[in-house]
Amino acid sequence: MPKTNRPAGIFHFEPKVFHFNRYTPSEDADEIIKADDRQTPWEPAKIEGLLAYGAKNPEEQRKYPIIGLGSVAKVRGGRYVPCLDGRDAERLLDLIWWGVGWVGVCRFLAVRKLSSAP
Repeated sequence: MPKTNRPAGIFHFEPKVFHFNRYTPSEDADEIIKADDRQTPWEPAKIEGLLAYGAKNPEEQRKYPIIGLGSVAKVRGGRYVPCLDGRDAERLLDLIWWGVGWVGVCRFLAVRKLSSAP
């Protein structure tokens, strides 16, 4: 059987939603999230964490956009990050340009690893 680089086991993550209530560039949001707790650091959520959070908390993305700065996709030379959003009955997953800067209503999902099981 070929070896993979995937970690074995089940990982549990603690989520935290950061809200800055002001215009925030992506670089600043990333730095603030990582600096919030140096002992048990937060990391900007990757897409898998963002989707898991959205599945568990489907109403949150209808209230405000939730950004996952931990996954960056290159699209036509630009950097894009996933965003959960929604209105009324809709729940949306979108890609938003990293360099856009985020208005005060946006939230940023961060996670930290709690444990793993074999």
